[in-house]
Amino acid sequence: MLSEREVIELNERIMGHLSLMEKYRVYTQLCPDPQVRDMAARHQQVFQNHYQTMIGFMQNAQNLQAVTAAGQLQWRVS
Repeated sequence: MLSEREVIELNERIMGHLSLMEKYRVYTQLCPDPQVRDMAARHQQVFQNHYQTMIGFMQNAQNLQAVTAAGQLQWRVS
């Protein structure tokens, strides 16, 4: 289970990744150099993957907290 501080930090990282994903998307669209454009697209994908991973952590933490709050800690298999 994530502490309140960990949830706040994770949320801040998620928001930072959203910002970086948008910046790299714009760089990809505006850059005339194909090599730099490809590099920006790869970086955008890396940040997208990290973002998805962090969203998964956040969702798992929320699910666990909801189950724990109900007093019924159960293992869930997705």
